[in-house]
Order: sequence, then C-alpha cells, then structure tokens
Amino acid sequence: MPVRGQCRRLALSGVRGPVGKGRDFTRKALRDWGWDRHESAEDALLVVSELVTNAALHANGCHELVLTAAEETLRIDVLDGATALPCPRAARRPGVPGGHGLHIVRLLSDRWGAYPHDTGKVVWAEIETGMGEGGGGTSVTCRSPPERGRETKAFSLLRRAKLRVATLSDTAFASVGGKRGAPSCAAP
Repeated sequence: MPVRGQCRRLALSGVRGPVGKGRDFTRKALRDWGWDRHESAEDALLVVSELVTNAALHANGCHELVLTAAEETLRIDVLDGATALPCPRAARRPGVPGGHGLHIVRLLSDRWGAYPHDTGKVVWAEIETGMGEGGGGTSVTCRSPPERGRETKAFSLLRRAKLRVATLSDTAFASVGGKRGAPSCAAP
C-alpha cells in the first residue's frame, strides 16, 4: 500500500530542463512512497512530463511541481505563469507533433483540471494506485472524456516514445522565469 499524507514540492522557476528534473523528482517520490510497485507509476511519470512540458511551452514557464499522496491517490499539481485555463485541442492531426499532451493526461489520469492561482494557474491530475482499472477520468476544465479501455500495444509504445522524446527535449528548454505560486499540500 502506498504511503498516505505525504507532500513534496519542487521549485522549477528559472530551472533549465524542468521536464527531466520534474520527472526525476517524481520518480524518487514514487519510490520513497512505495508507488513504484504499481502499474500507475509509469502513468504518473508521463503525466508529470506532459504537464510540465505544457507549462514550459505554453504558459510562461513551470513555476512549481507539487506531489501529494493521499489514500489511494497521487495528486500532481503544476503551477505556471499563465492565467488562461487549458483545454485539449478539438481536432488532433495524426502524425503531426504537438496537441496530444492534454489528451494523454486525460487518458492516464482518473481526474484532472485547472484553476486560477495568483498570477497564473494550477493544472492538476489525480491518479489512483492502479488497484482497479483506473484512467479515463473526468476533466474539470473541458467536457468529460470517454472512459479508457485497456491499454493497446500502440498506446504503450506511444507512452514510451513520449518519455524518450521528453528526455531529449529537456536540453531544448530555456530557463523559465516568473513568480511562484503555492497550492496547499493538502489534497482537496
């Protein structure tokens, strides 16, 4: 059973390679909390990669990553510097890079959403331990997504490829500036 009631924060404002740093930070927390033994651990790493990437590319930088383990749920909060709430692109073009991140977050998390915070926003996702089927949760910022079925081989390959691309992309990100926000470590 994963550890409960734990919270960890990583300041990412002005940090080079925020995606890799966020993923490494998450991997260590998952290991320390016993989450690394669950199928959902890889999903959590990919969700962190997608949320931090989105903040770095589209939201004036990622300011902070907050991880909270509560009950059977891992909550991921990413604070950024833009007030516009995210919404997945309606029309994705197969084979064209970009525009898939929030769809991946939606598919891998049990719940996700966003809310305004100080001079930016918090985009969050919650992932269950993986004891049940999991995934395909409710989106708070946009209409509800369809339920997730069993992971296909193609999606599994996509997940692994996205992690590799995120690792390679870390060197391409410039430093991120702006004010830091601070959500509560208590899961709502």
